[in-house]
Amino acid sequence: MGTEMWELATRCSRVGLREASAPVLESLHVVVRQHVQLAVLVDGQILFIERLSSRGAVPNIAKIATRLPPYACSAGLVFLAFGPDDLRADVLAGEFTQFTPRSITDATRLRRVLAATRRNGYGVASELINVGSKGLAVPVHGADGEVVAALSIVIQHDADHQPWVPMLKAASRSISQSLGAPSLGDDDVHRIHNFQNPGYAPFH
Repeated sequence: MGTEMWELATRCSRVGLREASAPVLESLHVVVRQHVQLAVLVDGQILFIERLSSRGAVPNIAKIATRLPPYACSAGLVFLAFGPDDLRADVLAGEFTQFTPRSITDATRLRRVLAATRRNGYGVASELINVGSKGLAVPVHGADGEVVAALSIVIQHDADHQPWVPMLKAASRSISQSLGAPSLGDDDVHRIHNFQNPGYAPFH
């Protein structure tokens, strides 16, 4: 992945992000049997640094080292909802590319999606970039409570994603704790984000 990616991953916490996530990704993949992914934010884009897939899994454009715009994938929705304010402002003010008939193509819809992501504690991207696929992502936190990565799965677009939410959140907590994060519930995450961004206002 190169020295720059290595530095990014290893500076996230006391242990490397990829090292901390590897056993969790493997365990999650055994159950999901589709795609399990880990992504970080680099230069305003979502960079996938790990992906485990099964034969015959649903279509998935994201591979290791793939970069995607934040509004087009579930991992990106997590970073937009819980990540830096300047990232969210830049994306909302920018242009949108339509990948599928269901892609997010305007700021108004994106604001609604981010409000739901923040309220639920996870992001859902159904056929935003691949027809037939749905992404489901949760934030991974570092030692200071900041979002350092997004953990996601990709499943059939018409599958009920609700049963996967508790398992995905538990997997994220396991990685976060390995990175030195405190034990965070959804309400704690919201409080930390608002404290770090005193001028923050929800997605009006």
